[in-house]
Amino acid sequence: MAMLINGQPGASISALDRGLAYGDGVYRTLEWRNGQPRLWRWQYARLAEDAARLCLPVPAEALLLEEMCQLTPGLERAVIKIVLTRGVGQRGYAIPEPCQPTRMISANPWDGYPATLAEHGVTVRWCQLRLASQPLLVSNQASEPAGERAGPLGMARSGDTRRAVVRSRWASDRSHHEQCVCAQGWRIANAAITPVRRARRGARLVV
Repeated sequence: MAMLINGQPGASISALDRGLAYGDGVYRTLEWRNGQPRLWRWQYARLAEDAARLCLPVPAEALLLEEMCQLTPGLERAVIKIVLTRGVGQRGYAIPEPCQPTRMISANPWDGYPATLAEHGVTVRWCQLRLASQPLLVSNQASEPAGERAGPLGMARSGDTRRAVVRSRWASDRSHHEQCVCAQGWRIANAAITPVRRARRGARLVV
């Protein structure tokens, strides 16, 4: 894995960073293919929207693209993760002034998924956990790519333990994906949604 922290190579941040202490940040995970990020306009719009909800300044689009290019020389396909936090702060929820955000971008070679998932389908089960809904944290669906809607999309927030809780409940079985619903009954996409979408194109889902 290659990583840039505020534009410099590295793999560690301050223990006082608010992204660690309070989950005060947002992130996006995206696919890099053939020298460019897929669905970049949508991804950047989501990042900017999520950051605005936390009153976080968002880096310029050109800067993020430049740093992604620095991390992916020779990689035809990769997984990119962009993390923005409010940076170092003292104890307490009060927003530090001035704010000096932390920007982290990492790139991992694309691992792919077994071809059998697309050919024979994936195993999906319903999670018993019900997720709470906070209107302020629901993204604008008007910005979603066509065909990608699956209920209210929540912010991808640093320190969002809901996904970790869900994932820990099915780490020991052979399910490829777990479907969650919120209190209003909307399906919420979680980990491993990519192989599910891929399988739906021409294979079956095993529930």
